[in-house]
Order: sequence, then C-alpha cells, then structure tokens
Amino acid sequence: MTIVLYLPVPVTGYVDGVIGISYAVYSLALARIWINGQDVFAEAPTNMGGLLHKLLLFSILVMVATLLIDALVAYLFAQERQEDAALAISGASLFFLVIAVGAAIGFLGTRFGRSRNTGKEFAASEARQAELVEAARTVLIDQEFFRDPSLTLTRLARRVGVPDRDLSRAVNAVEGVNVSQFVNLVRLAEAERLLVTTDEPVGRIQERAGFLTRSNFYREFQKAYGEAPGAYRKNAQSSL
Repeated sequence: MTIVLYLPVPVTGYVDGVIGISYAVYSLALARIWINGQDVFAEAPTNMGGLLHKLLLFSILVMVATLLIDALVAYLFAQERQEDAALAISGASLFFLVIAVGAAIGFLGTRFGRSRNTGKEFAASEARQAELVEAARTVLIDQEFFRDPSLTLTRLARRVGVPDRDLSRAVNAVEGVNVSQFVNLVRLAEAERLLVTTDEPVGRIQERAGFLTRSNFYREFQKAYGEAPGAYRKNAQSSL
C-alpha cells in the first residue's frame, strides 16, 4: 500500500481512491469472517464467542462508516466546498464521539448488571463446568479414549469440543485435580474393574488401561487403592 500511494499517478483523487479501496477490502475480508458465525472464534474461551462476534460486526460497521465519510469529504474537497467538508468532518467526529460514549455506557451497564447477577452467573458457571467434566468422562469411557497412552489435554478438549483452558479449569474446579490426574483416575477405575472381573495378567491390564510403564501403573494404583494390583486382585476375588 505504501508503494502504491507513492506512485506518480497523475489522477485527481488517486490517493483518496487507494485508501478507500483498502478500507473496502478490509471491510469485505472481515465480513467474510463474520458470516461464519461464532465458530470462527473456536480457539477463544467459549463464553467469549458471542461478544467477539458482536465486536467484529461493530468493527465492520465503523470501517464502512469511515469509508463513506472519507469518500464524502474527498468529494467535497474536489468540488472546492471546503466549508461543507469541514462541517462533514465535524459531524463525523461528533458521530464517533456519540458512539464511543454509548459503547462506554453500555459496557458499564453490562458490568453493573453482571455484578447484580454474580450469584446466578456463578451457579451457571458451576453447572457448565460440571457438564464439561461429565462430557469429558463420557468421551473417555464410552469411546475408550483413556486407552490411548499418548492422550493429551488438547486431544481430549477437541474431542469434547471446547478450548483446552475451559476443560482444564472445569476439571480443576469440579474434581480438584488436573486433567492428567483426572484421566489417570478413569484409567485406574478400569484397571480395578479388570482386576476384579477377569483373570488377565496384570501387565495386560496395565496396557488396556492406558498406562505406558509397569512402574507408573503400580505406583498410581497403590496410591489410589492402598495395595499393589496383584494383592488387590487376590483380596477382592477371595471376598466374592
């Protein structure tokens, strides 16, 4: 754009036209993003999608308004109507000032409304977090995703359909553990079930439960159940 603006083109209004075209191109590019809906903000926290979508539309409208005003001012100057151009600039400045004040009032009103509904929002947030944790548990168990020893937070979050940090915060808030520990608890529950209900070797159960190494499996199992896997199986089956 800088190079184009400095080209020696002997056309009246050339610079204004180039700037206008750049505004139009940016407006169209943003509009193409906007029409795809909130899904374009998939990497942002889920509760921000609606706000970001509205802010994008606001940006497009401001850019289009700026384009129209600049075009009007350029036309008035070309017609040597300087006083009308000055009036248009003043009116545009007042227009944007009113919009800015209105946006600030709206933002403050929203913040005030949120402060009055903190209790309800907190309860809704807790419910949402519990839903995310159950969704993650369902994916792990029903789809046997826990069996994958290379499972990561990112892969699990994608399968659930939420950003990494949303799932991480939900698991931490609801279960009091991080996502890795949460997955290990699901794996340990499966290992415990297999130990009690099958005669499979412990090494095979370790693999089916998604643990990479025997040492890690034994350490985690003993920490959770107070016994080594073999001893736990013997005691559990003898009591049946």
